[in-house]
Amino acid sequence: MDEIASTSTSKRIRTANYSLEEKNVFLQLVQKYKNIIENKKTDASSNAEKESIWKKIYAEFNSVAPNNIERDVTSLKKAYLNMKKTVRKELAEERLSILKTGGGPPELKKKTP
Repeated sequence: MDEIASTSTSKRIRTANYSLEEKNVFLQLVQKYKNIIENKKTDASSNAEKESIWKKIYAEFNSVAPNNIERDVTSLKKAYLNMKKTVRKELAEERLSILKTGGGPPELKKKTP
């Protein structure tokens, strides 16, 4: 019983934030394999192919990582999902500001890289 309680209360190890250089390198790698990563199929062969591509991205990213901080596969996947979510949110806010009424030009925010 104590083992279960101790594993759930263990602290998560926090890594450094992705630098701009790391994001650029990562996005270049993802762009190479975008057609496989973004594939909507979820059958066994497609999922296996996606996993192998993520492992390949992991190996390539860590071999050329600018800050020598090793990132694992789950961290890279999470970063990719967060980047996609941020871009979608910014685009939605931009569309919303364009459609606002009240006169005057729409407020366009700067896009983050």
